[in-house]
Amino acid sequence: MEMIEIITGLVASAFLAGGVLAIAGLGETVTQRAGVFNLGIEGFMAMGGISAIATVAATGDVVLGSLAAAGIGILMGIFFAITTVIFRVNQVVSGLAFTFLGTGLATWAGTSYAGKPAVAAFEKAPLPGLSEIPALGEMFFNHQAPIYLVFFVLPVALHLLLFRTRFGLSILAVGRSPGAADATGIAVVPLRMGCVVFGCMMAALAGAYLTLVFVPSWSEGMT
Repeated sequence: MEMIEIITGLVASAFLAGGVLAIAGLGETVTQRAGVFNLGIEGFMAMGGISAIATVAATGDVVLGSLAAAGIGILMGIFFAITTVIFRVNQVVSGLAFTFLGTGLATWAGTSYAGKPAVAAFEKAPLPGLSEIPALGEMFFNHQAPIYLVFFVLPVALHLLLFRTRFGLSILAVGRSPGAADATGIAVVPLRMGCVVFGCMMAALAGAYLTLVFVPSWSEGMT
């Protein structure tokens, strides 16, 4: 029994920790499918994490904290999209610049929050019935609500969007052959910018997940 409990705990912890990478990875999937490579994910995560923890400290509302992270991700994503899509600055250089910018700003802004537990965090929301399954229930169905969205809803939704819709086909065309996409009437620049901004927003939400779900606190370099 002790071995089963240890394995159950390890898998549950890994499942919880994987949410950070899953959110950022799903966003980057859309970005790369549109033909843009974002190396600035860590910077967006850091800014999303500190935005979430600061908003929660001021309001006590985790939903507002998540929205604040999404907002900062969108705002930074617009600037990143302008540099890479409109001005066509080298994507590697731009991504690294946003990594240093985001982590630096987050470190500066998070000085007063470092090492302190979050005022509020997402509470566990066991799924009725499923959470009572021996071992498996504790591993996968006894977590906070955002985890279910990350693993059970978002992957399916993005799969259907990218592979089963005309919009997803347009994203693929923009990434693989922008010239051909433009010739068919697809607005290449707006669509590519939208995908980039979406990816940046998801990276920032990954940061919020890190500070409000996985480790409800802020510390320098946690991303």
